[in-house]
Amino acid sequence: MKEEIQETAIAPSRKATAELIPKPTVELIEKSFAENTLRNRRLALKHFGEWLNGQSYSDGLLAQYITHLFGIGKAPGTISNCRGRCEMAAQTPKRREAS
Repeated sequence: MKEEIQETAIAPSRKATAELIPKPTVELIEKSFAENTLRNRRLALKHFGEWLNGQSYSDGLLAQYITHLFGIGKAPGTISNCRGRCEMAAQTPKRREAS
């Protein structure tokens, strides 16, 4: 089953996690980021989602994606940002389950 990803810049996460962060809180935090930062974070998640092509997230797939980004010449900073966004998206639901 393909899980939907919520494309917020501060907490890109699976749809179920979106319920944990009230929309007004997300909006306030996002206002503190430059529009360019928000756009880049959303774009990183969008590209990763497209690359996954319906596969469920795993650490192994993230490693393959990082290798893919390196192979197409992405800068280390870009790769690091993508990794961080994708890991946050995957780990946020685990925090919910632990509480």
